[in-house]
Amino acid sequence: MEFNKRLQQEGGPTAFKLKSSINDVRDAAKTSARKVTAIGEDVADAAGSLTSRLTEQQKNIAKIILALIAFQIAIQTIAGVFGSR
Repeated sequence: MEFNKRLQQEGGPTAFKLKSSINDVRDAAKTSARKVTAIGEDVADAAGSLTSRLTEQQKNIAKIILALIAFQIAIQTIAGVFGSR
């Protein structure tokens, strides 16, 4: 009885399901963002050791390329999260 009363105060079953789904998507997006960040850090560490002999211009080009790759991974991850619902 108390649950049904609270459910109605929160907007009914549909609103509750919607809020729950939004929270699930938000949590999945946060998890995906953490994974992308970790991958980016790993790539940056690996690239750091590889770029020690490069000129500054070559390093800047490598950073741009890695940023584009990380951005592409992030977009695909976010699309996967929203596409799976």
